[in-house]
Amino acid sequence: MKIFWQEKNKKIGIILFSVVAVTVSVCIMGMVNIRKVVITEKQHNADYTITQSTEIASEIPKKTKLIAPKYSFQLDQREIALKKGSSHDVKLAGGVKKSLLNLTWKSDNPKIVTVDKNGKIKGIAKGKTTVLCIDNDTNTTLKLTVTVSEPIYPDSITLDKESYLMTSLKQPLKLTATLNPEKNVTEKKLTWQTDDESVAIVKDGLVKSVGEGNAVITCTTENGLSAYCYITVETPIKVTDIYSYYEEYEFIGPQVEDVQLTAVISPDNATNQTVRWHSTDTNVALVDEEGNITIVGDGECDAVCTTTDGTYLSSSCHIIAEGTMLPQRHDPTVSVYIPVDPVPADTVIHEAFRYVGKIPYIWGGTDLASGVDCSGFICSIYERFGINLWGIRTDLYLAGEEVASIEEAKEGDILCYPGHVALYDGHGGRVHAYDEGYMVMRDSNIGGYYTIRRVME
Repeated sequence: MKIFWQEKNKKIGIILFSVVAVTVSVCIMGMVNIRKVVITEKQHNADYTITQSTEIASEIPKKTKLIAPKYSFQLDQREIALKKGSSHDVKLAGGVKKSLLNLTWKSDNPKIVTVDKNGKIKGIAKGKTTVLCIDNDTNTTLKLTVTVSEPIYPDSITLDKESYLMTSLKQPLKLTATLNPEKNVTEKKLTWQTDDESVAIVKDGLVKSVGEGNAVITCTTENGLSAYCYITVETPIKVTDIYSYYEEYEFIGPQVEDVQLTAVISPDNATNQTVRWHSTDTNVALVDEEGNITIVGDGECDAVCTTTDGTYLSSSCHIIAEGTMLPQRHDPTVSVYIPVDPVPADTVIHEAFRYVGKIPYIWGGTDLASGVDCSGFICSIYERFGINLWGIRTDLYLAGEEVASIEEAKEGDILCYPGHVALYDGHGGRVHAYDEGYMVMRDSNIGGYYTIRRVME
């Protein structure tokens, strides 16, 4: 009897241990749903029956229900414009993928617009129609208004440069194309090409040199019109030496005409032979881009020329000016007459320079051929440029607009003095009909004015 109970207790212990192990394992594995299960074990003997009940945990499968997401069924546009022959892929609003919905696409007028099963439309002919987008699951229809227009091609094309010399490798050049008519053209796409990529390459009008030689850059419109730029790529020949033709130049007495200086460079086949001139003292002499020297006062300075090819070589001519501002006298008994060029000079002040030392001051004079007084000189000069100041000849302080200071004054402005007027030369001097017994002169005695008037830019 004792042995029997020991055996039964041993079996029951094993069963309970197994149940506990299973329960712990299930919990450790993170099972979410647990329920209790009762296990009943009966042991039979000849004299009695033993019933043993044990509760264990059992996993219950978790049921998952998929909820279909809700989409806002809208088009990202309600109307669009197309050109004939162009296409457009219709989108749904909010970035919703069309493939997620059961859609049907239809064009009200396929002769104007066609649409495929994926919502891609194409303009067929000029006109206006509607494209329908139907959600078959909800029986909802959206409408897209489509307007198709005829493309307008240019009548001609031109480039801003027909030829160009590139003097270094990898040098950039931006070409600009002009389509005509500029306002109405809708098809503005351009194709750029080069006929020799070993010389020059091009992209969107930006040309870059690659190697020496010649290349043709072609710009072509959608309707086949072309314009060309002929590119030459050469390694530049640099200037090795430069000198002025004159080392020194003396100006004695009043100067009526300019003197041109010349610069000589070596070698004579240098690619860039341009030089830049400047004066070291603009109160003595002025020098323009062509090397023309204009004396504006007594003294000494240098007229310097410098190369512009990157070598920055320079040479100079020493200028000496003496007695250049002395007024020229005029004998009233001697009549003067000079022919007046029917074509005026480029500017008011350069027109005034023509008469310096050539015509005398004459009280009341208004004739540029024989003589003028101070106001008559200015009115006559401005009349050459189509400006009539005769109505205020004795009140030229009312002419034009006032200039705030001499630093802001420009050549051709009127300097007004008590009882006298003159033209400012733009460089600290003046041109005027001074007084009886003198010729029209240029000097630097500009002090004493009470207003500066500007009549024209």
